[in-house]
Amino acid sequence: TATVVLAVPGKHRIAGKKSIALAALAREAFISFPFAEGKGFAGAVLAACHAAGFTPRIVQEASQMLTVLTLVASGQGVAVVPGAMRTIHLDNVSFVEISNARKLLRYDLALASLSDRRNAMIQAFVEVARQEQ
Repeated sequence: TATVVLAVPGKHRIAGKKSIALAALAREAFISFPFAEGKGFAGAVLAACHAAGFTPRIVQEASQMLTVLTLVASGQGVAVVPGAMRTIHLDNVSFVEISNARKLLRYDLALASLSDRRNAMIQAFVEVARQEQ
């Protein structure tokens, strides 16, 4: 199961905070991953927002997470993104932890590989992925 963070424009009022409650984002404009392309991720975000008492106001959708971050950087809105996106450094994008994200905003992530393949690099990758559960 993977966790998520909030991506915000660098000069946003939330930028620089250590964490924020999901309910505090009710009035924000959201950039979203399309539900049709990622029901697990988009559904988890929508369900968590509903549990926090609001429906996110989605102003833009993008099917690539890098495009989502670029839209955040341009000031179009905030976005809930996989925590792994923190490794991408874009000017004017800050990442903020979402309070209780490990409990509220989790989604399943699957990895498949051929079992009869004897590639050491693939085997090492699969082993690291298993440890990160």
